[in-house]
Amino acid sequence: MTDKRNSLTAYLSQAYLFPLFTQETVPPVRQHAPRWPVMEELNCTAKETRELREVTEMPLLAVENAVRTYFIGFEEKLKTEWPNPNLALPCPETKVLGNPALRRLLVNKEHDFLDALQYFMLKTAAEAVRTIEKQPFDEDELTFIRLRAQGAVTSRKICTLWIFGSPVGLPRVVTQGVVVLSLPPWEFGSGDFQQFARARKFTRGDLDREAPEGPKWSNADKLWALTYDTCKTFGYKWFVVTTYNHWVFGTWSPEWTAAEVTPVLPFDKTRCVTLVELLVFWTQSGRGRVRYWQTAADVRR
Repeated sequence: MTDKRNSLTAYLSQAYLFPLFTQETVPPVRQHAPRWPVMEELNCTAKETRELREVTEMPLLAVENAVRTYFIGFEEKLKTEWPNPNLALPCPETKVLGNPALRRLLVNKEHDFLDALQYFMLKTAAEAVRTIEKQPFDEDELTFIRLRAQGAVTSRKICTLWIFGSPVGLPRVVTQGVVVLSLPPWEFGSGDFQQFARARKFTRGDLDREAPEGPKWSNADKLWALTYDTCKTFGYKWFVVTTYNHWVFGTWSPEWTAAEVTPVLPFDKTRCVTLVELLVFWTQSGRGRVRYWQTAADVRR
């Protein structure tokens, strides 16, 4: 039998995220972040419209069962040798964080948040995928590539994109991959996340442009517009939204009329599966390697 300490599946099933320690040099983390500025790049042209009509909630227990079924297929088959610097998450009896790693949890600026997310979660998930695929480190294909969202989203440093799939240099009509949209926790609070993940319906034009007069889009509305544009640009039906503190996993329907998302998952309170197991499962599903979960269904017109 495989030594549990060298079993990748055993490691992933127990690996966890340490909390971030935001310092006084960054804005305070609130339940609802300050309203984002008007973002002209999110306004559709007169001939464009966003097709999203409905957001539904995934049954979390069913998702967890699918993830668990996927990893059971690898029991005692996936091994890793320690020390492995690419498996960065702490794990009882297997991985203890040293002082250099612990210092990465101190967030003095937005770059520190991105570094912590990449170092602990994204790097670990990518290494798990490489091990599953029996591939060495590949900078172009089996890693998360960082991109910046454009316009006011960039100047405010609200959102950073991470693409795992075909190389970015290839044509953008891509169907296999996953996109992670990461936001600093002070730009999107737990209350914003609840608004983003709740079941809701949109009428035609609701998410096309922010009216100069009248009610303004909420941060959750703007994030839905940004998520729609990002995923459709790359053709990715699988996506993740995170502030490190909170996580939502979602899929798009074939015609982009509906999205299905998990409930908001705190970084430290998952139940039957770990967040890194979910991220590996989502990544492999987006790449077409897993068939245990289907994407959202289109809205009937």
